[in-house]
Amino acid sequence: MLAWHALNLTWNIGSGVVLGPSVFANFKNKQILPIAGGGSLFAIHCECEYYNPRTDRWSPIASTSHRRSRAGVAGVGRLVYAVGGYDGSKDLSSVECYNPLTNKWSPVPPMGTKRSCLGVASLNGLLYVAGGYDGASCLNSVERYDPLVTTWSSVIAMETRRRYCRMGVLDGSIYAVGGYDGVNYVSSVERLDPREGKWQQMPHMINRRSSCGVAALDGMLYVVGGNDGSLCMCSVERFDPVKGTWEAMASMHTRRSFYFKLMFGSYYFCFVQFSLFPIPKRKRGITGDVASRREAIRKRERRVVETEEERNRRLSTMAQRVQDRRAEETEEQRNSRLSDMAQRGQDRRAEEQRNRRLAVMRQRSQQRRAEETEEQRKENTFWAEHHVYVSDNICKKNKSEAGI
Repeated sequence: MLAWHALNLTWNIGSGVVLGPSVFANFKNKQILPIAGGGSLFAIHCECEYYNPRTDRWSPIASTSHRRSRAGVAGVGRLVYAVGGYDGSKDLSSVECYNPLTNKWSPVPPMGTKRSCLGVASLNGLLYVAGGYDGASCLNSVERYDPLVTTWSSVIAMETRRRYCRMGVLDGSIYAVGGYDGVNYVSSVERLDPREGKWQQMPHMINRRSSCGVAALDGMLYVVGGNDGSLCMCSVERFDPVKGTWEAMASMHTRRSFYFKLMFGSYYFCFVQFSLFPIPKRKRGITGDVASRREAIRKRERRVVETEEERNRRLSTMAQRVQDRRAEETEEQRNSRLSDMAQRGQDRRAEEQRNRRLAVMRQRSQQRRAEETEEQRKENTFWAEHHVYVSDNICKKNKSEAGI
């Protein structure tokens, strides 16, 4: 039976970069998980740490050259690449790579386009980046980096603009999953087969989501959590490339977004990753300070998970409060409220009557036009042209008399 298990790890709140399953790097024949940069409430960081699952410890490593939040990270060979991101004032096109043997970050030629909130994947020794945000619009362009020749090259663009999209590798192909297109959160999925050199539309996910976790396991593509534009999600689904269908899986215990995931053995490890930066087009605009926004989000989440009995109790309480307010109002207030309601009713009825009258007039006009004969239409056209001709002559005569 599939089930999720919680891990007892301690984390600092921040917005780290997004890591894929290939980011487990080998260092002295040991697997480590590096964490680079990220943002907290008041700053964007360049400090880096790595986690060793054998010793269950975090240790510091060399800092990146640039502060980066909303960046992409992927492993190619024995190197870890930090790509693009946001430094607090602008989106970045710079790239750097980390070598665990020397404990140093080295600069890499920059991308052709600055990107944050991008998707990153590693395939056949090449680094692919797709989508993202350049500071003005969501992107659908794709670039590829070859470490052997240290050059970036353009790849055919995706069909959909995607910000906060995620990428996974399955059966030699790259999948671009979900994201935000500048207007809506999307459930669409595209697949790039480098041998064919083109993107292919795949079946849509069951749910629309951005900033989700994506990884391949046992020939399936798993999509975990994310954000649907209104709430962080705990749902999980997987794609079967043989059947070409998505299947809902057991949900996580906690709603998660802006986190990374990795594969270790036959298990998924999902770590929370908080982001305190604005997300695109927050729906039903939650405004105010941080505390009020958090309280509004908690209320909204409680309403999603409340039972039918709790909902009925809440509605009953609201109705009782309305009745209490009406019992406390004075006679003058009651008359004023009823007068306002009557006035609004009259205005509404007057608007409805006006709309009905205009609809009847349009219907009659259409019927007259449908019933008129060809001869009547020609006559109407003649008099309309004659009227224009006469009007033009009068206008010219007036201009000549005025000496214009």
